[in-house]
Amino acid sequence: MPGKIREQIIVFYICLALALITLFYLIRTMRRTVSADSTALTTATGKTIPYADMKTLDLRKWDTKGIALIDYGGATRDGRARIDGLTYGGFKKENGEPAEKLMALIRGSFSGEIIEYAVVEPESDPPQPSVGA
Repeated sequence: MPGKIREQIIVFYICLALALITLFYLIRTMRRTVSADSTALTTATGKTIPYADMKTLDLRKWDTKGIALIDYGGATRDGRARIDGLTYGGFKKENGEPAEKLMALIRGSFSGEIIEYAVVEPESDPPQPSVGA
C-alpha cells in the first residue's frame, strides 16, 4: 500500500510539472501580437521592420500552414521574421479573416521578391495532325 501511494505522489509531481510548462507556453503565446501599418511591420518580439528593408516574402507555406517568412536587411540588421497566421488572428470568416487582412496589408506595401508556388493550369489536348488525302 505505501508503494502505491508513493507512485501516485510521483505521478502527481510529474503531471504538475507538465501543467506548469504548458501554462507558461500558453501565457507566452497569448500575449503575442503582430501589427502592420503603412510604413512598417512590428513582429511578436517587438522588432519594427520597415517595408523598405524587406527583401523577400516567402509565402509557400501560407496557403497550407498559415506561415510566411520575411527576410530583411538594412538599417535594422539582417534577419528573418516569421508570421504565423493561425497564432495571430486566424483565418475564420466569422472573425473577418484577420491573418488574410494582415498579409494583404503587408503585400500592398512590400516591394521586394515574393516567393510562392505557381498554380499550373492543366494543358488542353494538343491538336491531332490531320492525315492528307
